[in-house]
Amino acid sequence: MAIVDARPTSAARDPFRTTSEARSWMLLAAEPSASAAMETMPTLHTAGGRYRRGAGRSIAWRGTKLELPRDVTASSIWWHTTRIDIGRPRLSSNGISNSDMSTPRVFDGKLAIITGASRSFGAALATHFASRGANVVINYATSASDARAQELAKKLSAEHNITAVPIRADLLDPAAPQQLIDAAKSHFSKNGKFQIDILINNAAIVNAQPIQDLDLDLFQQTFDLNVRAPALLIKAAFPHLPTNRSGRIVNISSATTTWGLIQQTSYAGTKGAIEAMTRVWARELAERATVNSVSPGPMDTGLLNGLPEAPREALKLYNALIPLARERPGVDTQDMLRLAREIGGRPGTLEEVAGVVGIACLPESGWMTGNQLGASGGGAFVR
Repeated sequence: MAIVDARPTSAARDPFRTTSEARSWMLLAAEPSASAAMETMPTLHTAGGRYRRGAGRSIAWRGTKLELPRDVTASSIWWHTTRIDIGRPRLSSNGISNSDMSTPRVFDGKLAIITGASRSFGAALATHFASRGANVVINYATSASDARAQELAKKLSAEHNITAVPIRADLLDPAAPQQLIDAAKSHFSKNGKFQIDILINNAAIVNAQPIQDLDLDLFQQTFDLNVRAPALLIKAAFPHLPTNRSGRIVNISSATTTWGLIQQTSYAGTKGAIEAMTRVWARELAERATVNSVSPGPMDTGLLNGLPEAPREALKLYNALIPLARERPGVDTQDMLRLAREIGGRPGTLEEVAGVVGIACLPESGWMTGNQLGASGGGAFVR
């Protein structure tokens, strides 16, 4: 196996020189036999201990496959007396690596439009698709989110070698969905061609009101954003969807549509409407795109911290029935453990739910449409 020092003074000594300043050393393979050489390693030493070769993960470097133990989480390994930086894979709370080295670019070159994407779950969705090769439109509503959306777009573009464009369009305005599509077209049209491969209707108003205190204005706003806006956006996107069934549309719904959670008249009601429309659109758009809904249960968005006491107490009853809601000391963060104690079980992470949305958008998911996909840790047991 060839190990090349990335700090040579002569270009001849460094044919693979990188522009990255983040790593002082790199693992490079000069011969095609590097993978086989790695297989003969008896033991790798890392900052976290010793790892014997076995079920390994692969990294690709300039076309060469390199085998590494799957559970290496250190930022560097040692081969004999040489330090080799491999980067530190980021682990989500479920122990799955989020490292770009092991993330396949399954959406490479596709365009994903995501509403409500400047922060929280929407930003997690944008990150999920960008990290897998998709160009993304980061839609957001107001000037207050300008800086946040621009920073996210800049970050995703730099980290994942894609194009991310922030577009402000307040979807409470009936004219905004068409304006959003027109703006996306101006950015991504090539030689007069413009195609929307993935559309995620995520923007929503969440509220909790007992029926006796129902506010009509808030009810109308919730309907306008949660129901009317997705319909108008799909109408505007229709001419630009693929014509070969390869398009993917996902409407973000909620487990509250079936749980009967108190104080959720407007929110659960509007999410029930989006599930009904999902089935209609699955038929109407069958030759262009699959249309599915994803129903998250409680998510760690920060909203649970401000939940009124009554629905918070009610959640404890539901979480007791959810298999994956059990807290995991030593795995979950302290904030997650605290929240789990307050609502009777841990919520899903943003990345966990974004992963379910991503599954619905895979090319391999082309035989699935009109479905409601649960992303609630087993929330179907609540019914």
